[in-house]
Amino acid sequence: MTPLAGFWMGGYEGADHVNADGVALDLVVSSGHLARLDEDHRRAAGAGLRVVRESIGWRLSEAPGGAIDLSRALEVQASARRHGLQVAWTLMHYGLPADLSLHDDALIPRLARFAAEVARTIGAAVYTPVNEIGFLAWCASQQGLLAPPNAGAAGDLHDSRISGWAVKRRLAAATIAAVRAMRALQPACRFMHVEPLVHVVAPVDRPGLAAEAARVAAWQWQAWDMIVGRAEPALGGDASLLDIVGVNHYHSSQWELETERRLDWAGRDARRLPLGELLNRAWQRYGRPLVVAETSHVGVGRAAWLHEVCHEVRRLRRTGVPVQGLTLYPLTDRPDWQRPQTWHRSGVWHVDTARGLRRHHEPEVLQALRDWQRAIDAPPRRRVLVMFSHLRWDFLRHRARHLAEGLVRRGWRIVFVEEALAGAARLDHIVAGPHIDVLVPAADAGGDGGERLATWLAGQGIDRPRVWLGTPMAWPRAASLSPSQVVFDVADELAAFLGAPSALPRLERALLHAADLVCATGPGLAAPRQTPGRPVRLLPNGVDLERFAARPREAGGWDDEEAELLRPRGHGPQIGYAGAIDERLDLALIEALAEARPEWQFVFIGPVLKIDPAGLPRRGNLHWLGAQPYRLLPRLMAGWRLALLPFLRSAATQHAQPLKVLEALAAGLPVVAPPLEELLPWQSAGVRCAEAPGAVLQACEELLAETTSEAARRRRAALSTLVGRDWDAVAAALDSTLRALQLKAPGPC
Repeated sequence: MTPLAGFWMGGYEGADHVNADGVALDLVVSSGHLARLDEDHRRAAGAGLRVVRESIGWRLSEAPGGAIDLSRALEVQASARRHGLQVAWTLMHYGLPADLSLHDDALIPRLARFAAEVARTIGAAVYTPVNEIGFLAWCASQQGLLAPPNAGAAGDLHDSRISGWAVKRRLAAATIAAVRAMRALQPACRFMHVEPLVHVVAPVDRPGLAAEAARVAAWQWQAWDMIVGRAEPALGGDASLLDIVGVNHYHSSQWELETERRLDWAGRDARRLPLGELLNRAWQRYGRPLVVAETSHVGVGRAAWLHEVCHEVRRLRRTGVPVQGLTLYPLTDRPDWQRPQTWHRSGVWHVDTARGLRRHHEPEVLQALRDWQRAIDAPPRRRVLVMFSHLRWDFLRHRARHLAEGLVRRGWRIVFVEEALAGAARLDHIVAGPHIDVLVPAADAGGDGGERLATWLAGQGIDRPRVWLGTPMAWPRAASLSPSQVVFDVADELAAFLGAPSALPRLERALLHAADLVCATGPGLAAPRQTPGRPVRLLPNGVDLERFAARPREAGGWDDEEAELLRPRGHGPQIGYAGAIDERLDLALIEALAEARPEWQFVFIGPVLKIDPAGLPRRGNLHWLGAQPYRLLPRLMAGWRLALLPFLRSAATQHAQPLKVLEALAAGLPVVAPPLEELLPWQSAGVRCAEAPGAVLQACEELLAETTSEAARRRRAALSTLVGRDWDAVAAALDSTLRALQLKAPGPC
């Protein structure tokens, strides 16, 4: 039976060692956690966490000579209890009293004595006597990580018995003694022994090192093996001492032997092993309940990393492996051990170092956590829609992604298949949410990766799926799956785009013939695809009203700081465009406007595609910011006075319904755009249509001269027009239509 109060856990950085520069760390204090205990625990409980990992800090609690003060731990315990949180305690988080050394056997009885006093004072709880024995032992064998006398000369890294073996053995003995001492006083104490879980491979150009890499990777088991008595039985270890196996795993926990190069997680290095496989190895070796005791990612990858970790844990739990907890660690950003003035953006809450260590939640991480809290043990049965798109999942924030996320909220599972890449044949799987699988095929010149796709779907129990296509080019792959429903979604005149494949018109005709449902964003795209027996359903683009509608926002978070760094420093009103920078843009118009009004600041956000970046006009008031995270757009747009859509009128744009126009209107901005067919109805909501440079300039000047009351009326009209155009409503309409369609009987498409 699990001793944990809940599956979802969080941890606070508690390292308290003396670093190589002689700085005595106390990260519970320097992270602001001790001063903000009530706030931090309230936030953790509000996020659905039920257990928090906290460090008592042996170095901080026992003075040289043996006097023990646990008042701080009692303060932490009282705060956690007020918020209904269970504490899983760490006694030694790398630091030890100043009169002891990692190279001194005297630490063994001293840790046991300290542990007994903790059990007497704190009571029965879940304890980790020493955090990461293996990692700390390695640190003690190196220069530049710990202060003397705990640092050592660099050992022979090819032999763990030299590289920290003595320290590892000593810390394992201390752990065994501590467990026995605590159980003698509090038999109900439970123990979680936490070690890094890693994977080591040979360098690509040195495959002969594979056996050595496997031997080095096996060092990760040594501390646990000592505790259970498999290794160094003289220490007194036995199986009863290993209660819970706690594992720490980060995106950087897999690397090459000797080069120390990390196996690129974001780049999907094929040599990486899934976390589920590594966890299963620990389960097979020890047969004890598992807890992911630490995991996180630094920077923008945190939500994506959480998706992958949760997916792997869910997959393993469904096989019966008892993974009893998952810990987000650290819950708040933390200072660096070696450079305490540098902070790592790794928390669920950002620490604002300029404003008294104030906390700001990270919305994408918290949303990912909430999604998985609902889904980790939910039944796997859901309707499946396989979506084929010519756009990458994380390319801007496009129509297909909005629809996919909306359908997930209505009980669908989405398999999102990106356009095949060139290269060695493979199929990468990216988890983008509890019910969103992104597949990235790569194919040799002779194929399109369809066989691997079919095999993957079959492995998931997906047969004759419903398919949705945003591009006719995917029809051959989709057709090979013998789909039970075919939906063709027309959002652009793709055949008119620069570099469109010559086969696109032919494949579109075949797709129109096979489709059970054809959707289009507007009448201009629908009309040429209409047939007497099958009308085209209008499914216009939507907008994320909650994200873009003007409202007070929390100031001081990372989003504000990033946006502030990106904003142009020039004086004058900001006029902005967000979207792809491609052949559709009227570069001559942009240059003419910038030349005519040098005091205006023109801001362009988006990736440059299919055109040479060197051909973009360059002036002091033209700011090309490149692709930026979707979450930053509202912050950046908050500095704009108006939005510009500098499109050329062409077959590719005439029927366009740009998402960024709707987002600008939702943000309360007027928009100046060419007289495109789909934009004409929006003139009463704040879209001013103009095309020639003089007319565009005049429209901009008039909108910049708006009075406060005129601007307020325009914003009200825009929001009124956008009612019912939220992406959630658009996805609901698609969901209703899909459910009403009859499935095809088996047979050729």
